[in-house]
Amino acid sequence: MSMVICPECGKHVSQYAEICSNCGFPIKSFMIDHGLSDTKKLMMCPKCAHTYAGFGDDSDPIYVKCKFCGVDIIQTDLEWKVYNRIYSENNYDKLEEELANKYGRNQFSQEAYERRLAMIKQENQNRNNQNIQADQISQKPQIKCPYCHLTNTTKITLTKRSVSTYLFGLGSSIVGKQWHCNNCKSDF
Repeated sequence: MSMVICPECGKHVSQYAEICSNCGFPIKSFMIDHGLSDTKKLMMCPKCAHTYAGFGDDSDPIYVKCKFCGVDIIQTDLEWKVYNRIYSENNYDKLEEELANKYGRNQFSQEAYERRLAMIKQENQNRNNQNIQADQISQKPQIKCPYCHLTNTTKITLTKRSVSTYLFGLGSSIVGKQWHCNNCKSDF
């Protein structure tokens, strides 16, 4: 089932739904009124020229209002696959602008286009920063057992050390130890 993003509440809704189940926005009539019916055609924002894949691939839900500038998207006569081929083969940077002017009745705005590019750049930078932070967290130093040299270790808690000292006194085997090897059962 093809999904759209409700322009009112931002939830994913079937393109065939009469209304959004979350907020009641009339999805079906909006789609019909705006000529968004051919699932294989390229969709785009007429103002910032952001392109959206047609519904045919079912991979991502489609915004019916541009996620960057809030303008109603338009449907072109160009199939998404054809657009992709033309864009990649020719490295044609002005294609988005020309299509936005052609199908959007000259609503294209260079300022909106540049703002969209800046927003995408910022999103990518934020995503990269999050990935770097996640990598740094996952690369915490691993404590190796000095006897079996494996990293399957756990920290000896203060509670466990206190109980052992209470039961066995200073003769406790974990007094002064911080780590326990779960593999060879040694404390170090």
